[in-house]
Amino acid sequence: MATCIIYTFSGTGNSLLLSNFLKEFLDKKGVATYVYRITLPLVKESIPSPNDYDYIGFSYPIHGFNTPKPFIELIKLLPMANGHKEYFIAKNSGEPFIFNSASSSLMCAILKKKGYSLALEHHFLLPYNIMFHYPTLLMKEMYVYTHAMAKLFSDEIIDNHHIFTIKHRTFFKIFSFFLRIEWLAGPINSKLTFVKEKRCIKCGKCLASCPTNALYINKKGKIKVKTSCAICMNCAFNCPTDAFFMGILNPWRVNFGGFKYSKLIADENLSISFIEDNKKGYFKLFKKYYLNEKKILDEHHISLEDYLY
Repeated sequence: MATCIIYTFSGTGNSLLLSNFLKEFLDKKGVATYVYRITLPLVKESIPSPNDYDYIGFSYPIHGFNTPKPFIELIKLLPMANGHKEYFIAKNSGEPFIFNSASSSLMCAILKKKGYSLALEHHFLLPYNIMFHYPTLLMKEMYVYTHAMAKLFSDEIIDNHHIFTIKHRTFFKIFSFFLRIEWLAGPINSKLTFVKEKRCIKCGKCLASCPTNALYINKKGKIKVKTSCAICMNCAFNCPTDAFFMGILNPWRVNFGGFKYSKLIADENLSISFIEDNKKGYFKLFKKYYLNEKKILDEHHISLEDYLY
């Protein structure tokens, strides 16, 4: 049986969701797929080697038009390719901006030096976990499109017809390089992040789920933040009492308690026509992206209706 590994870094769960979608379809195609979720600190000896798998994938949330720093740390620890090895990238963000196209340029450069070559890459859209709440209808639309496109993407992982490619244009790579200063934001902002003691109920959810293990309890019993924080927003997003003050990002804190996709999908009163019905303002920018996604799905006879409920 063929095997696949998908390395993923996920804060509030969107990248993990996408990875599990790909696993779902690859497993059905007879490819035993393992989703390896990155957590810090990374121990080189415990990281599965891509050389042990037939298919190699990477799934990450775009942070400031870049790959998250913990993901780059993982890439640097991977061994040299044993023979010809191709990989795919399934990345996600909350907006369809073209500047996201070069977010993987650094990791691709590192992997190229290690002997790996990029086969497929696609940018999926899933809701924000910072800035502001997305409308419920849009969240469902994003989920349905991502699930359907993951089906097609998984087919292409096996068939490799090269319909999923992204050009890393020089201007966007330069833009991405300068925005990489966002990597410093985590260590700096960690000094300004704290837990409001009067709100904290000591449930421990944040400590247990932080992917960078940046939270700890000091001698006084207070939750503190280490400089390994990647500002993935897991803690603030899932805190049941909204107890986190997120430093300079606090005005954009979104306390949502999880995306509750299963509830959205089960609600037959929620359609997936948000983008079509809202053509003004910020969300007008989404229309071109979804028209293109719909065109690709139609060309490959994949119906959104199959993923609607």
